Amino acid sequence: MFRYTALRFGLIVASFGVIWGLVRLRILPAGLGDSNYLWVGLLALIVSAPLSWVLLRGAREQAALKVSNRVERTRLNLAANLAANASQEDEADDAAREVAARGASAGDSGAGGGDDAAPEVAAGDDEARDDADGDDEASEVAAPEERAPAVAAREEPVREDTARTP
Repeated sequence: MFRYTALRFGLIVASFGVIWGLVRLRILPAGLGDSNYLWVGLLALIVSAPLSWVLLRGAREQAALKVSNRVERTRLNLAANLAANASQEDEADDAAREVAARGASAGDSGAGGGDDAAPEVAAGDDEARDDADGDDEASEVAAPEERAPAVAAREEPVREDTARTP
């Protein structure tokens, strides 16, 4: 890629030199006033574009091939990394499920020693029950009779003199 860029820049400089020489020899018209170098520069860009299209075709195709190979290699590396990361996540998930299953079976059999995994399983079961009822709210407000007595005692009763009647 650097080679193509350097060749393109060299072609622009060469075009500038040739056009500047032609302007100095009065073969090409000079710019108006002090715009001579601007005129020569613009004309060099315009002339060098089709020349680079023809003369630098091989260098351009080599640069394009390098870029294409680099992109393909990066894509393959990315796909391999994603697959490796996915398998690591799967292994971690399987291990966590296995630990949870062992904890649940230890808790069901009444044997001690499964106490570490039991709270996680119980929390997971609560989440499963919450998800199963179809209600996606993160926190639900329990009815007053379902609340703890201390919470129910803190609530102020509705005063009858301020209650609205229909």
